[in-house]
Order: sequence, then C-alpha cells, then structure tokens
Amino acid sequence: KESPFIHINVKTSKKEAILVVKDNGVGIEDVELERIFEMFYRVSSKVMGSGIGLFIVKEVIAKLKGTIDATSKIGQGSTFTITIPNESGKL
Repeated sequence: KESPFIHINVKTSKKEAILVVKDNGVGIEDVELERIFEMFYRVSSKVMGSGIGLFIVKEVIAKLKGTIDATSKIGQGSTFTITIPNESGKL
C-alpha cells in the first residue's frame, strides 16, 4: 500500500485494559480468520513467519484471563482487540 499504517489504541479502567491494534493491510478472509490463532497456521506461504506468533499471543492472554478477537476485511485491513483484567490493585 502507498500509505501503510498500524494504529494502536489503549483504554484502561479499574476493571480492564482494552488494546485495539488496527492496520490497513491486505486483510484476511473469513475462512482463514477462524484459524489464525492455531499453532503453525499461516494464512499464506507468501508471508514470512512460522505461524506461531498469534498462537503464543493468545496463550499468554489466556493465562492473564483475557481475550483476543480479530476482524478483517479483504483489501481494508485487520483489527485485533485484546481485553485483559486490570490487576493493578492486587500488587
């Protein structure tokens, strides 16, 4: 793309932190989107990587008792939303 971007937005409250990561990349088809968090799954062989990154991210977030969701539109990009509990009061 002529003007690629990645936007990161973070909102916190006493209850949780919500991180939203959005890009304007090629996007991911719905059938592929269902599998992107599987270990070693790669959407395309044209893209570098081992297919383990998003799996690790999801596992770490699960250990923090959080969630990660992804939405995407072909030709428009993808959005990842991570929600984790705010544990700052427990330190």
